[in-house]
Amino acid sequence: MSRNIVKKYKKKAKESTGFILPFWNNVFELLEYISIFALIRVVKKKLTDKNLSYRFVEIWVFSNLIVSITASIAAYSGISIAVSALIIGYGMLRVFEIIIYQINVLLFHPYRLS
Repeated sequence: MSRNIVKKYKKKAKESTGFILPFWNNVFELLEYISIFALIRVVKKKLTDKNLSYRFVEIWVFSNLIVSITASIAAYSGISIAVSALIIGYGMLRVFEIIIYQINVLLFHPYRLS
């Protein structure tokens, strides 16, 4: 049922859209590739297999959890400014990656389906 709704939505969206929806779709599709996650997947070509891809995503999420806990402990224990700047830079990149991914999933992936 939901697959039919998505197909109907996509067909209707393609028929009635001007240039704004396709423009932002292309912008966010491009922004999706500006992340460490996408870079690692490009470097590791073998991650295109579904089983390896799922495992990689789980490892990616769990390792980011470990890095964030370690960074929090390090920040409270008094680290150098250089390491602190590195942690902040990585955190900003992760927040950017998560925001772009969520916008893509919520708004544009249904538009791209079929």
